[in-house]
Amino acid sequence: MKFKGILLTLAIICSSCGSSSEDNTVESPSCWFFGDSITVGYGASTTKNRWTSKLCAAKGWSENNLGANGETLLKASESTGYGSFFDRYQTLIPTKPATGKYVFIAYGVNDCGFNFDDYTPSLFSTQLQTIITFANSKGWANSDIVVLCGYFAHDASWTNPFGGQVLPSAASTSRYNSFITAAQTVAQNNTGVYFVNPFNAYDATNLIDNVHPDDAGYAAIATFVASQVP
Repeated sequence: MKFKGILLTLAIICSSCGSSSEDNTVESPSCWFFGDSITVGYGASTTKNRWTSKLCAAKGWSENNLGANGETLLKASESTGYGSFFDRYQTLIPTKPATGKYVFIAYGVNDCGFNFDDYTPSLFSTQLQTIITFANSKGWANSDIVVLCGYFAHDASWTNPFGGQVLPSAASTSRYNSFITAAQTVAQNNTGVYFVNPFNAYDATNLIDNVHPDDAGYAAIATFVASQVP
């Protein structure tokens, strides 16, 4: 009888240990990334080498990459042949889950490059603010939101046509700077929102074309973002 009692006690202890281990499972913090082809990772040798994936691997975060090639943030009257995040943000930004860490909003290159008449920094600012306000309504505090604008570009980045679209005129680096400033101003007007500008983290030697980074460029972006966002 004493031996049976010992076995029963051990069984209870083992069962308790298994339950405790299961209950203490901690899910990784989750991040959502919205952006254009550089968010998608176009030009990287594998998706593991895009900046969002390298950032999440370094930080121990779970990645939800919902970038779209050719996408702009702003929606205007002209058609670029691609979508706009302003068309889809209400269906894609989730209610913040218990594991929610950050929502990244990374645009600006295409918004500048598609230099149509009403593709303006002012409209970009207005629609970015609307998106941030919506994210707040879904439970994401300002400190959960990262606005990223300022991927490296140089004069050769701005062509006409751009993305296959013939434009009234080619964009320019000074025009691009006005979009970067617009994004920064909106972020600063929403106290707590992180603004990240990786422009100086890499250069033209890290491009596969005149816009998209290579693996080294993506690694540099990831390292810089990691230094800016805890």
